[in-house]
Amino acid sequence: MLGTSTVLSPDKIEMPLVCSDALFMAHSSQKWKSMIGAGDSWNQPLSVVYEKHQPPPRLTTRDIQTALSVVWLSILQNRDHLERQKDSIPSSRDPYSTLSPGNPDLCRQKSLASSLYTIYKVHGSEIRDGNTNSLILWHYLCISLTTNSTLIEDAAGRNGPEAAKTAVESLKIWAGTPSGRRACLHAAQILVIINKHCRSHGMMLHSEIALFNAGLVMGFYLFTATDCIPAGDGPCYDLFDKVDWDQVGCLGLEPEPLQTDTPPSDLTASAFIRNGGPVCFHGARFYSSYGASRRTFMNFASQLEQVGKWNVEEYCRVLRIISATLFTSDSQIPGP
Repeated sequence: MLGTSTVLSPDKIEMPLVCSDALFMAHSSQKWKSMIGAGDSWNQPLSVVYEKHQPPPRLTTRDIQTALSVVWLSILQNRDHLERQKDSIPSSRDPYSTLSPGNPDLCRQKSLASSLYTIYKVHGSEIRDGNTNSLILWHYLCISLTTNSTLIEDAAGRNGPEAAKTAVESLKIWAGTPSGRRACLHAAQILVIINKHCRSHGMMLHSEIALFNAGLVMGFYLFTATDCIPAGDGPCYDLFDKVDWDQVGCLGLEPEPLQTDTPPSDLTASAFIRNGGPVCFHGARFYSSYGASRRTFMNFASQLEQVGKWNVEEYCRVLRIISATLFTSDSQIPGP
């Protein structure tokens, strides 16, 4: 969908610094001056060259979306580089799971993960409590960093049924990694945010793209993960529970193997990213991966119909076709 190379260089983008929306609502000059504080506001810089690892301490909602867009450009630039190098990567595996410690692509992945974590750490309150499109974009970028979009699109049928079956086999490897589990968690959280989305916030184009891709990622994770279906009435991690992303940090954003160091009874988001395990949805359980993934595709299509503005018909059609044509193996067919 976004397979073209980037035109802008993310390292040379100058970001305008827009003042707080509250200043436009000040009812008098005295109120305006008191909100500005000490110093000469007219001598403040009007723009900065955005540094991903050292964001300005105070940004408005518009500034945050600009900052996240700079990171988005970097992710697309890195993805384009990986696509150019794909001939040297085994086709049956996810490229992000094969990066060696000394590989420069891994260094770029770590740098981008650090950027996303820093933005959330510094501006978390504004991202969480402001316009929900900012939080959706942050989750979408985390998905982009932890998912091979080419495999997801192939699994969705972009290049025919044979390529789809090959991609699904590759996604089974991805679904068993911390990156795959974190991607699923971000996808589920996008659905939670959309349910709380305010009409006054509008629906931005990237939010519509994010919801569509989140549906693909979550649906195919549930379809390919070998341990996400409960075997009985034991404990499950609820994908729709609130997540403390400050506590999670960069866990799963960087493509490195992690050692299991938490007991199975630990149902925190960090434990799920490390270890995986069975999942539920607001307490509801599915006892086949086929049923869970099919329902996921349908739920995301329904949400898109309610909130989408631009490409909703095309996106919903794709999700519904996948849910209707999803193939199963003997082990995935629901029992009586």
